[in-house]
Amino acid sequence: QSPAYGAGSPVDGYGAPTAGYRTWYGKRSNPARVAKFGAGPISAAASLTGELAAASGPLYLQAEYGRAQLQQAPRHADVSALSAAIAYSLTGETRSYAPHKGTYGALTPTHHLGAVEAVLRYDDIRNADLSSCALKTAATLCDISSITAGVNYYPDPHIRFMLQYQIGVADAGTAGRDHPHTIEARAQASL
Repeated sequence: QSPAYGAGSPVDGYGAPTAGYRTWYGKRSNPARVAKFGAGPISAAASLTGELAAASGPLYLQAEYGRAQLQQAPRHADVSALSAAIAYSLTGETRSYAPHKGTYGALTPTHHLGAVEAVLRYDDIRNADLSSCALKTAATLCDISSITAGVNYYPDPHIRFMLQYQIGVADAGTAGRDHPHTIEARAQASL
C-alpha cells in the first residue's frame, strides 16, 4: 500500500504519474489517487519504505510506512502512506516465515476442517501538497483512510476465503467528506 508512480496517458488519471493505493475507492476500476500530474515524465522522485512484521503463536502483526516525494514542474507531491494489521488464528496456527523471501506465509491448517483467522487493518495515505491533490476540487485535506475488520478461512495453505467489512473517509472537497462502508467477500488461490 505504499506510494507508487508511473508514466503514461493523462486520461482520467489512468497511467498518469500518481501516488495512491487500491482499496474500496477503486469503484470505477481506478485506484484512489492523492496526487495527479499531467502527461510526461516525473523530473525527480525519491521514496523510502520500511516494514516490520512478527508472528508469535496464533498472533501476527505487520506495519508498513512509505514516503514519496515527486516533482513534475511546476507541481510536486509529498505523499506518505501507512498500513498496520493484526491477525489472530482462532484455530491456533502460527504463520510460517520464509527467510529466503523475507516474508511470512499463509496459515497451514492443523485441523481437518481448516484454519480460521480474525483480522483488523488500518490504511492511510495523504499528500501534504494540496496543489497536486487528485481528490475533488477545493479539498481541504488530501487524505484517504480506511479500517478493515474481517475473517479469513483457509481450507488448505493455497486457498483463502475472505469476508471483510470496511469503513473509510476521504476529503471530497466542496462536496464534503466521503464516508463509504462496504462488505466484501473474496476468494484467493495460489499455485
